[in-house]
Amino acid sequence: MTNKTKNILLDKFKDFIRSNSLLQNNDSILIAVSGGIDSMVLLNLFLQIQSEFNLKLGIVHINHSLRNNESDMDARFVKSIAKNKNLFCFIEKTKTKIIAKNNKGNLQEVAREIRYEVFLRTAKENNFNKIATAHNKNDNAETVFMNLTRGTGIFGLQGIPIRRENIIRPLIFATRVEILQYAKTNKIKWREDSSNKSLKYTRNIVRNKIFPFLEKRLNQNIIDSFNNISINSRSVVNYFNSISEELNSKIIKTENDSKILNIEELLKTDSFIRDLIFHEVLTELKIEPTFLKIKSFTDAINLQVGKSIELSGNYNLYRERNNLVISKNTISSKFYFKIANEGLHQNLEIIKVKKSKFEILRDRNIEYINADKIKFPLTFRNWKQSDYFYPLGLGGKKKLSDYFIEQKIERREKTKIPILLYQNKIIWVVGLRLDDRFKITTETKNIYKLVYRKN
Repeated sequence: MTNKTKNILLDKFKDFIRSNSLLQNNDSILIAVSGGIDSMVLLNLFLQIQSEFNLKLGIVHINHSLRNNESDMDARFVKSIAKNKNLFCFIEKTKTKIIAKNNKGNLQEVAREIRYEVFLRTAKENNFNKIATAHNKNDNAETVFMNLTRGTGIFGLQGIPIRRENIIRPLIFATRVEILQYAKTNKIKWREDSSNKSLKYTRNIVRNKIFPFLEKRLNQNIIDSFNNISINSRSVVNYFNSISEELNSKIIKTENDSKILNIEELLKTDSFIRDLIFHEVLTELKIEPTFLKIKSFTDAINLQVGKSIELSGNYNLYRERNNLVISKNTISSKFYFKIANEGLHQNLEIIKVKKSKFEILRDRNIEYINADKIKFPLTFRNWKQSDYFYPLGLGGKKKLSDYFIEQKIERREKTKIPILLYQNKIIWVVGLRLDDRFKITTETKNIYKLVYRKN
């Protein structure tokens, strides 16, 4: 075996790094090493180029405790390799199965979230400016295929990104066959993960059943075909991203945990660009950007004002007059407390004043009420759908939700409006209107001044 044959993958590795600008001289690289063949080959390749790029190298390993003693043996193996190579090594043991069960999450997804949380934290705490994972060409093809079946559209067809922020994947150009050949030629030791054969995981079904069938019956170059789809999709999305970036400032506003999208500006843009914008918003909110969820934005444009679509367990998408709004689907619990007496109570101050001091003010955050009509305690809380009151001067009962619509108060603003109640009767819709039942009359003897302080 000649050195040239032994170094084919190494040469490709260096070319791929340079052509994609994945490394700079003096970089500090934290390598994710599971102990399997891919990560052990990645570690070997980095050791081969360490002096050429003057790299600081380290290892991070996650023991998910999914295979009992086998998982512990993987961790010990990685630790011994790090010691032998005199490398920084961080190993974290987690009870991933228990975490997934407690959070009712998919085991593989939870494991992935844990890994990247540990990778990012370890890199930050130990001054590594980049994190390298051992994803390969087959991994990427499998991801594209799975995304295709899940209906993620062109965004999912991009597959695994070569780099995302400080995470790089410098082995993604190589097939499993190339990696295996390099490992055997260079006598690299690795550990086999027995769970890779288990068909209870979707990726293993694709890897061990579907792709072999497709290679045999349809296309022997199926891995290359799906990687070409990935490359082409990235090019298309990158091009349109450059266009959509110019529009984002016109279309998207961020308000606390909400995203507000201007409908008029959205309708001026091409439908594909709109989908890119929707994809970006979902991704930023950590909502899986599936085809159906992206389509729900277009559906929402045609909704009646005030109607909503559930995007996830945490977020709703709803239609305002001029905007689409994505917000957390729980009403704020910021306002709720009992008031036992006069004085300052968090946001609300209640002051007894003489009738001679009563005056009508323009300040909407100050109101005067008939103190003869109430007794403590009072309640200060957010509004509810079932609330109703008798708006001062309107001569009748009205649902509070209908009043908000008439006042053209958008849904996201409603959660910020507190109400003051006595025995479940609304006294004051704060900042908007007094209830007619608590107004001051000629017969009123005692008056309370209410002062609402937003901050």
